Amino acid sequence: MPTTRPLRFHPPAVAPTTTWVAEDASILSLRPVQPGDTARIRAFIENLSYSARYFRFGCGEPHFSDAQVRRLCDPDTSVCADFVVVRRSGGHDTVVASARYCVQADGTSCEFAIAVADDWQGHGLGRQLLAALFERARSSGLTLIYGRILATNTRMLEFSRRNGFEVRAEPANPAIRTVSRSLGRSAPDQPHAAAPATPD
Repeated sequence: MPTTRPLRFHPPAVAPTTTWVAEDASILSLRPVQPGDTARIRAFIENLSYSARYFRFGCGEPHFSDAQVRRLCDPDTSVCADFVVVRRSGGHDTVVASARYCVQADGTSCEFAIAVADDWQGHGLGRQLLAALFERARSSGLTLIYGRILATNTRMLEFSRRNGFEVRAEPANPAIRTVSRSLGRSAPDQPHAAAPATPD
């Protein structure tokens, strides 16, 4: 999970909500996470498969403390950007995907992570979240985005490659791959569609 670092930039205003209609006619909204999302975030984490939780949080167990969930829902916005995709159906809202980045000590790079509910993998939510992270990071003056991914998370590694990330091995830890992408390049802001797997 990305860790927070000292602030070295001034974050932009809170991003607006983006809404669209899913294939099943439910309403999907991509927006910043909110303190009132605690119950939805807890349900999202608990409903992920063991492997999806492990790839995202480094722990497959579903039990997160109240304090941990509150921190996920009320991040320090001067350092981290957190987004969720919320599905509305039958008057009920559920979180079906989430993403965040946290600025690192150099003040120019950020570490990201993405998770998508198992039933919603392969529907482009990872792509939408990655685009939101790119836009927010660029507007914050950041120049590099990267992630640390387990070598066994092959679908996330392929997702990263398709979206312009360089993938390299970690000599000191063969179990980890680092993916990185410059935010200053002229590559399109809209990433390519996600593979049917949970992006880390």
